[in-house]
Amino acid sequence: MSRKLTLSVGLAAAELEARSGHFDHAGKYVPPTETTEQTEEPTTVSEDKPEPSNWREYAGIAAPDTTEEGETRSARSALVDLKALRAQPLPPREWLEEGLFELHAVNKLTAASGTGKSVLLADMAIRWSLGSSALDRDDEGRPRALARPLSVLYIDGELGERWWHKYTDANAAPMDLPDFHLVTLNDQAPTWGALCTEHGAAEFVGFVLELHEEIGIDVVVLDTLSAFVGGEEIDNDTWLTFDRLVTLKLKKVGLTLVYVDHTGHSNQRARGASAKKAKLDVEVVMTLPGEDPHLLELSTKMPEGKMRNGHDGHPLEVRVRRMLNPLSHERVPVGKLAASADPVAELTKELHEILARHPDGMARDELLKDTKTALGITAKRATLDRLIDAGQITQDEERRPSGRRAKVCRSRVETAS
Repeated sequence: MSRKLTLSVGLAAAELEARSGHFDHAGKYVPPTETTEQTEEPTTVSEDKPEPSNWREYAGIAAPDTTEEGETRSARSALVDLKALRAQPLPPREWLEEGLFELHAVNKLTAASGTGKSVLLADMAIRWSLGSSALDRDDEGRPRALARPLSVLYIDGELGERWWHKYTDANAAPMDLPDFHLVTLNDQAPTWGALCTEHGAAEFVGFVLELHEEIGIDVVVLDTLSAFVGGEEIDNDTWLTFDRLVTLKLKKVGLTLVYVDHTGHSNQRARGASAKKAKLDVEVVMTLPGEDPHLLELSTKMPEGKMRNGHDGHPLEVRVRRMLNPLSHERVPVGKLAASADPVAELTKELHEILARHPDGMARDELLKDTKTALGITAKRATLDRLIDAGQITQDEERRPSGRRAKVCRSRVETAS
């Protein structure tokens, strides 16, 4: 038993054949004559395979989403109610590092090999997991607190366990880092195919989402893109596919993404195709503006950098000083960018000169506040502590004329008049 199936989409096969048969060799169309016979072979459908009941089945598209109650989700539910959206005040942006790295966004740090981009980002990631910013300071000069400690998954494809052992020691990181989760080069590390392929991307996204379900993840760091993505960097399809299969899927579940990337020949922009930038909300380009390897410049200025939602008054370029004892980073205050080649030496000289003007001593906090050298407060405190340890400056707790007890510093080094 058979029955006819009539499709209302497109032209019938017989009609197409009739029209195509009326083109002469010169390519001119000859209308069919009234005597042209057009017949249509009946199309049959097996009784074992029922007719498709809707357009999704015809197109081979998966069934629509359903609610938890099993009801089909209307396509209209995907539309944004712009009126309701605008009726609410615009929520403030949440910054991991103000004006640089944003929460609930796709971020990228781009820098030349050997400039210390992983050193900077590892410092930030550990601080975020401890509930604070790495670069920002509050009014008391302490690291700016985040709303809460963030669960950070750092996926490292280049550094390895030895590097992390040395780095966390140099960083003076706590032994217990409950919200910092590291995947690095060792025998236990999972392996995935290239993330620009369906199979590799599915393995990677599956791992991250499974971990997200088990322990809860807020931020995913991928260091570096070239270690995982595969494909031709200069091919736009590589990055369009990666973003479709990885970036958008992880962003959809609410994860903050931070990618690490290498610059090209100019050291001013990421190497590879322009599509690499398409799904980024933020791109920070890190360079060394001078001879000092510990003075960094971070820029979101176009066309090399990017800040999709605007800078909200934050500077497009920021300079950061890397300190070594312990290993950490601080912004160079605005107006102090003309730093000397050796700011620590300049600060040492300045501390002795200030104390020479106060032979009866000066309270530690007042001394540090009075300095002008282009270093952050953490670096200044560390420098003063080293001078105290070396015996060049003394520090004693004394009662001041106000009655308040304070740590009073005096210099033991004579300065030139």
